[in-house]
Amino acid sequence: MDKRNSQRVTFTTTVEVLYKDKSITGTVENLSMKGLFVKTDTTVDINTHISLQIHLSGLTSKMSLEAEGVISRIDDSGFAISFKKMELDSYIILKNIIFYADDELHEYIEFL
Repeated sequence: MDKRNSQRVTFTTTVEVLYKDKSITGTVENLSMKGLFVKTDTTVDINTHISLQIHLSGLTSKMSLEAEGVISRIDDSGFAISFKKMELDSYIILKNIIFYADDELHEYIEFL
C-alpha cells in the first residue's frame, strides 16, 4: 500500500544537493509538496540533513527553488529527500509547479 498523502508529479530538471560539505548534482525525477526524488549515482547516508537548489529556467528568466531537508529513502537509482524548511518564495514556486502539473507545466515555466 502506498503511504504517500500528497500529490506527486513527474518533473525533470537539475538539482544541486549540498551533502556533507560537497555538492551533488542530480536529476529530479518527481516531486511533491513534501519532497522529491533525486536520480544520481552518488552514494549518500539516510537521515542526513541537506540543502538543495532546484534549477528552473524559462525563455525569459532563470530561477531556483531552495530548501532544506533530510534524506529519507535510498535505492539503486538515487535518493528521496523530505523537505524540512523552505522560504516563502520557494514554497510558492513549488506550489505552482504541483498545481499546474496536470496542465502544460512546461508552458508555465517558460512564461516565468
